[in-house]
This record gives sequence, structure tokens and C-alpha cells, in this order.
Amino acid sequence: MLRNDEAVQAVRETSEQLIGANFWKNEKQTAGALTAYQKASVTMKHSGRTLDVSLADPTMKNSGVIELEIAEKAYGVIAADERVKVEQIKPTIRLKVDVNNAKGESIHVKFNTDSKQSNQTDQFAVNSTIVESEMDPNSTITANIDVESKTGKKAVLTLAFYDWKGNIKEYVNEEIKILPNNSNEYQMSLKLPDYVSGGTVRAFVWKGKQIEGKNYKLLSNVDVNPDK
Repeated sequence: MLRNDEAVQAVRETSEQLIGANFWKNEKQTAGALTAYQKASVTMKHSGRTLDVSLADPTMKNSGVIELEIAEKAYGVIAADERVKVEQIKPTIRLKVDVNNAKGESIHVKFNTDSKQSNQTDQFAVNSTIVESEMDPNSTITANIDVESKTGKKAVLTLAFYDWKGNIKEYVNEEIKILPNNSNEYQMSLKLPDYVSGGTVRAFVWKGKQIEGKNYKLLSNVDVNPDK
């Protein structure tokens, strides 16, 4: 337990490198590496060389923004929902998140925390759209994924479902090779798990032996489709 009082309830799950915190005051409050300035529900998870942050307005009454500071540094923004404004990534991470009419929806941003990987995520550009399917438990979704290659290298395209904690739960892979400065469109289907609330479907290109494993190298942006 990081903190448990009338202003903040926050816990750390060391095995999952996860912090979950509820902030109940519209004033500066700190729990571990997280500092919030408005009422907020925040989940932060380290996964190898990345940092996932999910934030929501637990009151569903905030018509403005939630400001969040994280006492860590990052080397780039991999993916962010449209509501997220990243104000800085060094020496600490600072965000402003627009929660007006968000209705308690989880809003996501993902950071690169590996200085050696900071210049690799521009090798491919990914844009995905979920088509003719709903993000319902145990359903199968289909996504059209447009991938542009800057280098022509072989890589792996992944469509994956991440739960609200930032854990990958289901995924499908396809090996790709696209001529330099060309693009291809792929259609991929993914069966969702039995709990999808607060989760996201993400499309990205990488290389290595295992997603977010020792030799994992992210080669593109991470295109995020939230559960709505």
C-alpha cells in the first residue's frame, strides 16, 4: 500500500510493476511516482522498455482537464489518445488530459523509456480502424491496418488487446515486408477475452522473439483503439 487516506488510495503490485491510484481531492496529491492535481483514477505500468498510463475521471463531472505528473523520464511518446496533451517527458513526465464529456472513459498514453530505442519507432507508420465489429466480450473484431515502411526491412505486424492494467491478453501476428517508402493494407481479426472494459486494441510493428521481451524492438507508433 502506497497510501490510504481520505485524499488518496494507492497500491503497488511489484510483480506486475503496476501502480493504481485514486485521487479524491482537487488539489495536489502524491502517491509514489504519481502526482495529480484534480480528482483522478490512474493506472501506471512498466512493461520492459515502455510505460503505460491510463487515466479517468472517477466523478464523471470534470468539464475540464486532469493534470498529472510522473516522477520518471521518457524518451518519446509511442501512442496517445486524442485527449492527451504531453507537456514534457524530461526530467519528469507531465500530462494534461481533457476529460470533458469523457463519461469516466479510460484515456491512454504509452511512453518509450529506453534511450537506445528512441530513434527506431519511425521506421514504420501504422494506422488502424476497427470495422464491422463491436468490442464485446468474447467477440471477434476485424481491423484494417495501413502500414507505411520507411526502410523496407522485414518485421512483424501485431494486432493485440491490452487490458485496463496495460497487460497484453490476446494478439495475432503477421510477418510483413514492404518496399521502402511504400504502404500496404492488412486485414487482421482478433478474438477478445471475456473482460474488455477499459481495454484497448493496439496495432504496431516490431522485431524480436517476443513482444516486450528481452530482444523486443518497437519499430512504429502504437495505434490505439479504445473500448467505448
